[in-house]
Amino acid sequence: MKRPQNIYDASLRKLDEIAQLEKKPSLLLHACCGPCASSVLVQLYDYFDITIFYTNSNIFPAAEYQRRLNELKHFLPQFNHDYLADIHLIEDTYEPKSFLEWAHLHKDDQEGGQRCHLCYEKRMRKAMQYASEHHFDYCTTVLTLSRLKNSKVINEIGRKIQDDYPDVQYFYSDFKKNKGIDLSIDLTLMYDMYRQDYCGCPYSMKKQCHEKE
Repeated sequence: MKRPQNIYDASLRKLDEIAQLEKKPSLLLHACCGPCASSVLVQLYDYFDITIFYTNSNIFPAAEYQRRLNELKHFLPQFNHDYLADIHLIEDTYEPKSFLEWAHLHKDDQEGGQRCHLCYEKRMRKAMQYASEHHFDYCTTVLTLSRLKNSKVINEIGRKIQDDYPDVQYFYSDFKKNKGIDLSIDLTLMYDMYRQDYCGCPYSMKKQCHEKE
C-alpha cells in the first residue's frame, strides 16, 4: 500500500468513510504519554473503538516511565466520563535494558535522525504485532502529534510495517495539523497532567538538559 501524498487530507477522507459504517472499527493506538494521547483521542474517539497500547521501553529512567504511565491511568477515566467514551489501556512489558543496549549502538546519531526513526519503528512494530494477534481492525500512533517529529517519516514506517501485518490497516495521520498541538496543551491544562520536556531516551534527555543550560 502506498503512503498518501497529503496525509492529513487522506486521514480526513478515511474518517468520513468510517463514519458511514454501522459499527465502529477497533483501533490500537500506540501512546507515549497522556498529553499526546488526549488530543488524539478527541480527534478519533467518535470513529473508533480505541484501546491504548503503552509500549515505551525507550523512556528513561524507570521513574519517568512510570510517571507517564500513571498520568495515562489517571486521565483515561476522566476522559471516558467527560466524553462518554470507553477507552481501555494495555501496558506492554517494560524492557529498558535491552533498549539501552540497542540504543548505545546509535549513541552518536543526531537527535531526530536514524536512532529516533528506528526507535519509532520498534514501538510501532510492537503495536502492529499486538494489533494483528488480537484482531484489531486498525493501528496507529500518537507520534505524529509532535512538532519535533517528521510525520512523513512516521507514516512511511507505518506503511512498511503494515506490509508484514496485512490483516491490520495502518491509519495514516498528521495529528499536529488543524491545531492538534494546541488542543493537547489545552487538555493538559484542563486535566492538570504532567507534560514532559524530552522524548524519552537518555540521549534526548541529555540534549534537553544541554539546551536548558
